[in-house]
Parts: sequence; C-alpha cells; structure tokens
Amino acid sequence: MCNCNQQRTALSGANGRGQTGSVQVRLVGHQPLTLSGMYTGRMYVFRNTGDANWVDKRDLPDMENRPELVIQYA
Repeated sequence: MCNCNQQRTALSGANGRGQTGSVQVRLVGHQPLTLSGMYTGRMYVFRNTGDANWVDKRDLPDMENRPELVIQYA
C-alpha cells in the first residue's frame, strides 16, 4: 500500500521551518480568526489561542497592526 501522503507530511514537517519568504504568525487573542492575504489571496485560519501559521511576507502588512497576532521574525 502506498503511503506517499505520510512520507510527504514527514518530510515537510521535519525541519520545523517554513517556506522561504514566510514568517510564522501566532494567535494570542481568545477569538478564532480567519484572514485572507491581500497580496496572495491565501486564507490563514487561526482557531485556538497559540495556533501558528506560516504567512507569506507579502501578506504581512495587513497583519502587523492586529493586537491578537504576534509575528515571529527570524
């Protein structure tokens, strides 16, 4: 039986780093939040406090002034 998806998941999560050109953004607020990137159009979903997403740097300007999000620059 093929386990291609399991291998892909293991490889993509193995190094703990995001894609080049991405920054990790963490939800510190208590309400779920869904944002659409103004540049890329990607949906970023934060369901629980502490949830983190890798966000394209081009979408960051819309997120920088939100008190419920913490941007973790490297």
